[in-house]
Amino acid sequence: KLNSLTVKDFYPLPRIDDQLNRLHGSKYFTSLDLRSGYHQIPVAESSKKYTSFVTPEGTYEFNRMPFGLSNAPAVFQRLMNKVLAPARGIAAVYLDDILLHTSTVEQGLQNLELVLNLLRTENLTLNLEKCTFLMTTVDYLGFQISQEGVRPGERKTLSVEEFPTPTNVHRVRQFLGLTGYFRHFVKDYARIAGALTKLTRKGQTWRWLEEEQSAFERLKTVLVSRPLLALYSPNARTEVHTDASRVGLAGIMLQEQLDKRLHPVAYYSRQTTLGEQKFHSYELETLAVVETVKKFRVYLLGLEFLVVTDCNALKATSTKKDLNPRIARWWLQLQEYTFSVAYRPGNRMLHADALSRNPSTEEFPTEEVFRIQEDDWVLSAQLTDTRLQQIQKVLMKPPVTDEDRKIYKDYALRNGRLYRITVRGLLWVVPRGMRQQVVRGAHDQMGHFGMEKTLQRLTGHYWFPRMKGYVTNYISCCIPCLYGKKASGRKEGFLHPIEKVAIPFHTLHIDHLGPFPKSKRGKEYLFTVVDGFTKTVIMKPVTSTATRHVIIALLEVFNSYGVPTRIISDQGSSFTSKGFKQFCEDHGIRSILNAVSTPRANGQNERFNRTILSALLTSTLEEDRWDLNVQRIQYAINTMVNKTTNKTPFELLHGYRPRPRESLELADALNLVPEVIEDIVSMREHAAERIKDVQQTQKRQFDKKRKAPNVYHKGDMVLVEKHEASTGTSRKLLPKYSGPMVVKEVLPNDRYIITDMEGSLRTQKRSTYERVVAVDKLKRWVPPGALSDATDSDSGSDGVPCDSSGSEDDHHFEGEVSDRMAECST
Repeated sequence: KLNSLTVKDFYPLPRIDDQLNRLHGSKYFTSLDLRSGYHQIPVAESSKKYTSFVTPEGTYEFNRMPFGLSNAPAVFQRLMNKVLAPARGIAAVYLDDILLHTSTVEQGLQNLELVLNLLRTENLTLNLEKCTFLMTTVDYLGFQISQEGVRPGERKTLSVEEFPTPTNVHRVRQFLGLTGYFRHFVKDYARIAGALTKLTRKGQTWRWLEEEQSAFERLKTVLVSRPLLALYSPNARTEVHTDASRVGLAGIMLQEQLDKRLHPVAYYSRQTTLGEQKFHSYELETLAVVETVKKFRVYLLGLEFLVVTDCNALKATSTKKDLNPRIARWWLQLQEYTFSVAYRPGNRMLHADALSRNPSTEEFPTEEVFRIQEDDWVLSAQLTDTRLQQIQKVLMKPPVTDEDRKIYKDYALRNGRLYRITVRGLLWVVPRGMRQQVVRGAHDQMGHFGMEKTLQRLTGHYWFPRMKGYVTNYISCCIPCLYGKKASGRKEGFLHPIEKVAIPFHTLHIDHLGPFPKSKRGKEYLFTVVDGFTKTVIMKPVTSTATRHVIIALLEVFNSYGVPTRIISDQGSSFTSKGFKQFCEDHGIRSILNAVSTPRANGQNERFNRTILSALLTSTLEEDRWDLNVQRIQYAINTMVNKTTNKTPFELLHGYRPRPRESLELADALNLVPEVIEDIVSMREHAAERIKDVQQTQKRQFDKKRKAPNVYHKGDMVLVEKHEASTGTSRKLLPKYSGPMVVKEVLPNDRYIITDMEGSLRTQKRSTYERVVAVDKLKRWVPPGALSDATDSDSGSDGVPCDSSGSEDDHHFEGEVSDRMAECST
């Protein structure tokens, strides 16, 4: 259960063949083994509670990393790579197995001293009994390694030698798994193992005759003889021998060793596809070269080598100008390699010919499809479900008890298949092991429709208990649906008006407008400041949105109107920078960030921005002089009556009505002078009441179209809705959400601080995502394993499936969804 809920650490383990290839040229080997490796890593204090286990003496927790945790190998490998990074060129590390390799004893001692000091620095201890020092032959990762090359280890070959004759398919698979670990040591492995491989195929009847026994004994004989493969050397003369037939493609990489003879380094073979089997022999031979070279790419890239083939026409391929498109396309893939082609008659290429006619069968696995075709497989699927077996047993004899009669009423057997009797007719009863596959076919392969459409598709043909709950849970974990579908219906979250204090310049709303055409004075942006109470607008043309320009503009405002208590802004880089945060701290200002893509969160600026843009558009005749109109527009806005307060911002701020500026001559003629407002306090109180009334009205209207929000807690995993593209790029077929991410902090008013999951690619690159996000932009992430398999969730006390009335209830059914989640990659 703990492993299924663990966020997986995908730190890679080294490839064993890569580890072995580093050993060429070494004569002396030192093998080091860490004592109880995992137990040398302490468990974080916050994670100890998850490792607890119950004993008769009480509950205990692990202080050291226990064996069995899904992330333990990745954590341990990362530690070893970090600790032994200075010794990377002399030490091969695979978990707790360390192999030092060198060509001389003196250098081996120096390397050993270096590695021991590195381990001692990190307080890592070794198991001396399992360590060997400066040996010419050593066992490592199941292989025996020496200067001559690498061969299967004695312990492994002993296991092969003592393996009993298989008596069932399971034992055959075990034997093939054991021998397959060393398949690259065995020439013609696929041919030798062919008779055994057939037994593991679906629907194959079990038989063990002379052919199977011969293959079994032959594999044991070859591996017990412990064949030798040479270690790869980047400096040795290299040849690649290839061959092709209608059946398969094959290749062998050989290198010259100290005896001046070519020795095999690796074998390769695969079956041809149905389409490839129709190719001309020249095309097949070319394809064999291309596939073999690609298979050995890690060895051959940057190396000059010779390709040897029994197809004489291949020699001219590299210089021929009129290649057919297919050959040209293949040959283009080889242009990054340096090689020449040599012809050798087929009677001298029997080693490659044997592989091509007896290829490996692992390259093209059969793809499993949804539609059921084979009757015997359908029957066996139901027979593997113990609960359905019990029902079938009851139906195969006359009913005796009331319970038997109830089963007869609800179920029927037709041609050995179990059906549910419903008002819609007979519906095939889906065994537990196939529920996920059936639902996947109805949902994933049919357009990822919602629960109702998927259920309608299923209930016309299939039945199993609590189908509605199972389908609901399955769709809630569907990766494409999570990322690609926005929630329908009313959005989450209500309106939370910003409480206004009846004090001018107590709360400021700030924003940037632009970019505009660059003015003659170099201005491209407009920095706007709105007083939350009086609605006074201050506009400052600036050259950029840099934090320093914001601070300069705000200091000018502070000098005229005082320092505010709080500033509300969006999450632009100039407002989230360290410099701006420090500026607010120095002046005792609380900086409040709006949620991303939530215009309602800073409605003051949004409304005034529209007004400002409209005024600039209609007032500016010359684009490069737009900034000269800003002060006039600012005065006009501040002397207009605001609908919310029913007063002009100028009156609420200064306590008098200004002399008309639009026609000074007329004002003089009419003897118009500034009019002082005697009771400014009561005017502001009245304005504050109006603001409150308007906010309540807006909240009622807004909340009618919304629904109660989901509540998230710190540490919850969520998806975040993506911004709409503004570059003209179509997003119709792109994911609507990104993530998963983690709730870092819960804020008031349905807002959350969202950040990357620890260990994600972005955090590894040290460019962490951290934003304030409103609840309606979030979607809950259902992690793999969150819906575990409840083995008895569809079982009644009588041991047979419940809900036998034929109706699908919507009780919660936790099925095999977690297995499906493990297949998904995001």
